[in-house]
Amino acid sequence: SMIHHKPIIKIMASWHGNGEDATGMFLGSLGIVTAVGMFASPIPTMKRILEKQDIEDFDESPYVVSLTSTLLWVAYAVATPGRTAPLLTNLGGLILQAFYCAVFIIYSSGDAAIRVQRRVSQATAFVATACAIAATLPLAGVGDFLEKVECFTSVRPESHREGKS
Repeated sequence: SMIHHKPIIKIMASWHGNGEDATGMFLGSLGIVTAVGMFASPIPTMKRILEKQDIEDFDESPYVVSLTSTLLWVAYAVATPGRTAPLLTNLGGLILQAFYCAVFIIYSSGDAAIRVQRRVSQATAFVATACAIAATLPLAGVGDFLEKVECFTSVRPESHREGKS
């Protein structure tokens, strides 16, 4: 029976980096499970909105914030090699959050519709701006600067393993 689980364990290990780090794998796997639960938790609210075809008094803010968060996590995972778990987890979350925001846009009216569309546009523009700034940091030599600042280099795991503080 253990032979059948080895490919799954190898896949999970590749998602979480070092396959020998059982603590990291365990916590990372719990993080994935809880993230999926968090992304799916609005489903009853969405069902109600779809049935009534009205957002009623529901606030779109949590969905717009989650959309922003998943966009940033996807951008991070794409920009940082070896981040399969956050990429796949947040890509699924991004799809759900985009759907939730679309439901709010479709079933809101008047000022609420304008507000929802504006917030989603602002969130998207914020992430695009953050990505543009992040892309220019290496060109500006920020990485070299951060390497010289003790507070950034002292907390990296490699520093601890090498006995540096």
